Amino acid sequence: MINNNELQKYKEIIDDLNRKLTSCMSTIDAKNVELLNLQTALGSYYAELEAKEHLEGDLAHTREESAKLAELLKDAHQKAEISQKEKEDILEKLSQSERILAEGRNRVNKLEEDNA
Repeated sequence: MINNNELQKYKEIIDDLNRKLTSCMSTIDAKNVELLNLQTALGSYYAELEAKEHLEGDLAHTREESAKLAELLKDAHQKAEISQKEKEDILEKLSQSERILAEGRNRVNKLEEDNA
C-alpha cells in the first residue's frame, strides 16, 4: 500500500510535470504565433514581389513607348527644320519676284513717261 509520503511525492511529480506541460504548451503557442507572423510576412513579401515585377513590366513598356515618341519627336523636328528652310527659300524667291516685278513696273513707267 502507498503511504501518504509517497502519495505526496507522486502528487508533486504530477504537479511538476503539469507545470512543464503548461510551459511547453505556452512555448508551442508562442511558436505558432511566430509562425503565423512569418507566414503573413512571407505573403506580403510575395505580394510586393509580384507588384514589383508588374511595375518593372510597366516601366519597360513605358521606356519603349518613350523611345518611340522620342524618335517621332526627332522626325517631327527634322521635318519642321526642312519646312522652315523651304519657307525661307519660298520667301526669298517671293521677295526676288517682287523686286523683279517692281523693276519691271518702274521700266514700264519710265518708258511711258519717255513716250509721253
